[in-house]
Amino acid sequence: MRYFLGMLLMLLAACAPQGDATLHLHGVSWYADSGVVLGALEESVVPANVASVPERALVLPFVLEGEAQHRRAISVGLTGTLCDVWRRLRVFPALEFDADTRVSSREEALAWARTKGATVLVTGRLHPVLVGGGLGRTEIGVQVEAVWVATGQTYWSASQAGVLEGAPVRDYVVVRRAERLPRHPEVAVMAAIAESLGQTYLAHGEEMP
Repeated sequence: MRYFLGMLLMLLAACAPQGDATLHLHGVSWYADSGVVLGALEESVVPANVASVPERALVLPFVLEGEAQHRRAISVGLTGTLCDVWRRLRVFPALEFDADTRVSSREEALAWARTKGATVLVTGRLHPVLVGGGLGRTEIGVQVEAVWVATGQTYWSASQAGVLEGAPVRDYVVVRRAERLPRHPEVAVMAAIAESLGQTYLAHGEEMP
């Protein structure tokens, strides 16, 4: 094998044009999908009582903190990703995402949840949202609250952050390794956080109100 590689290098060197030239040889390009790194999940409020009626959750678009263009679209998109994951996990027996409603206060949100027949209101905040696209660092922090609509009491509150960052290209003798980021890294980060939050919620089991 070494003899073959040596002969190949000599042949390529002989065929290369004279003058200032650099010969690059990459025998194999290997791409590894970058993974989301999650921070520690923190619960500030945990459930304590059991519900007497089935849970029907209403989720409103999370509040996007900081300065950003297209704030509403980002908020709706990322909250929608969380809802898709939670539906797959069946975090609630019934879950509705109301992407169009705008509320200005907690009381207004609870009043709207009652008109929708929801027993649980889910709200949250996104901070910060840093989207690096296909090359840079993408970082999202999520804080979520579940409120018992009948009493207006927050019975579950948790927060978690996630980061997706591509590593620099690494060149070896015959292998070139590069990290490959997903087409929409912000969706990948949000989905990973939603999975973690949803599994944590479900782990409380019969403690849920």
